Amino acid sequence: MKFRLTIIFWSCMILCSCNSPQKEVASRANVPVNIEEERPLSFYDLFSSLEIIPMETSDSVVMDVSLRQMHIRDHSFYFWVGKDEQIWEFDGKGRFVRRINHYGTGPGEYTLFAGFHLNRFNRNLEVLSLGSIYRYDSQGGKFKSKIPLDCKETKAFHHFIGLTPAKYLLLSNSKTGNKMLWYDVDKQEVYAENYDIPSFIFFNTPYHHTWSPFYVYNDTVHFVQGYNGDVFTVDTIGNLTLKYHFDFGKYNFDISDLPEKDIKYYIRHKATEGANYANRFITYGENSRYYICSFSFRNRFYQLVLNKETKEVFTFQQYKEGCYAFPMYMDEEALYTCLTPVELAHTANPDLLSESERKKWDSITSDDNLIVVKYNFKQKVQP
Repeated sequence: MKFRLTIIFWSCMILCSCNSPQKEVASRANVPVNIEEERPLSFYDLFSSLEIIPMETSDSVVMDVSLRQMHIRDHSFYFWVGKDEQIWEFDGKGRFVRRINHYGTGPGEYTLFAGFHLNRFNRNLEVLSLGSIYRYDSQGGKFKSKIPLDCKETKAFHHFIGLTPAKYLLLSNSKTGNKMLWYDVDKQEVYAENYDIPSFIFFNTPYHHTWSPFYVYNDTVHFVQGYNGDVFTVDTIGNLTLKYHFDFGKYNFDISDLPEKDIKYYIRHKATEGANYANRFITYGENSRYYICSFSFRNRFYQLVLNKETKEVFTFQQYKEGCYAFPMYMDEEALYTCLTPVELAHTANPDLLSESERKKWDSITSDDNLIVVKYNFKQKVQP
């Protein structure tokens, strides 16, 4: 590749010893995928039931339908939508709880909203704004502290996640060179860097993350590479280690030969040359039994399910019942996605709903707020 990726996987490919530990890691991470042979699953192969949870809609509770970020904690839903500089919180039944808004220029207020994070170590609600992280209490109301991100090379960060109580992983789409920075709050310094790919991939092409590139499974931060779906685990000292490389054979997507062109060029590229490859990995999630993601191929959305127990891989456009399940959040209990009323009508199948859930479906109008769709996993049969 012309572009340098300072990642364990890439460095291991040039090692001479066939039985080196790094090559063994790369070999174990390789997951062959025959995308030409669609293997659709039934909804009931994975899930036991489907729930729809409409977020409350009233004259005072109207969200922009353009979802930018969703988090779930203690069965409550948190959203960042549209151009809002605020967070909307709803309870597990979709009832409006509060708007969390500290936009301004006063003490404890942020001037630009780049994203938010529910810290799993201290339960703080944290907002990324320019070159700082603003910490609020678990309710998002009381300001606790401001963390200045002291990095001389950039003040623009686009994604972040906590690695330990005092260490964060930051991603800057615009920084020259390494885009990923490991930051120590106590020492107030960047202590490691990684992930060198061109900035135009993030700004001029569709081959990047739509949502956060990070998720947490088994108390470990994972990073998903948006253009080809590679999944890495992240440690606290500055390493990315390849966990899953989905090998689509001749349909693998490589960015090394992409020219630095404008957005108009890549709008055409996505629909023409780029459509010939598996790319644009949009949503993803993992639990002890499955890794599930969605991606684009031949101008259509596909779903990939890796059964971690049997090592089988299934790729298909829809489940046999004619529905989709895009994982925006996933745990042992369920897969969650969030849709507009229009999207719901095109991606879910009301025949899968119980009588009570069908009544909720029938009451939804095009003017309603977002709807969370919860796909409940089948319980594992104990031996």
